[in-house]
Amino acid sequence: MSTTAEKKEESKPSQTYECGCHCGYIKFAMTLSPPLTGQADGANYKVLQCSCSACTRFGYLLVYPDATEVTWHNDGRARCANYRFNTKQKDQMFCPKCGASLGIDFREVHKPHCYGFS
Repeated sequence: MSTTAEKKEESKPSQTYECGCHCGYIKFAMTLSPPLTGQADGANYKVLQCSCSACTRFGYLLVYPDATEVTWHNDGRARCANYRFNTKQKDQMFCPKCGASLGIDFREVHKPHCYGFS
């Protein structure tokens, strides 16, 4: 028997987005709940503007899914090139082939583990 809270959680709208770098070497999917747009009730996934020097310079807007909501295809996370700046605690992820910026891995900073995708 499911509780009211479980039923509400089950009916929560979500959408899975297929993502990756420009050349297709790195691919992943993320599920956001609520989805980015289009909800009749006006609920949309929150997109944030980071104020770090990199995000400010490049104009990135980020979403922050939990790591459990991200599926890396073909070992995509291991394929990423990583760069650490400032506090040197989080990986800025890039494609080593096309140079596309993928986002930030907060595994050493946030619990539970999450990502910031641009």
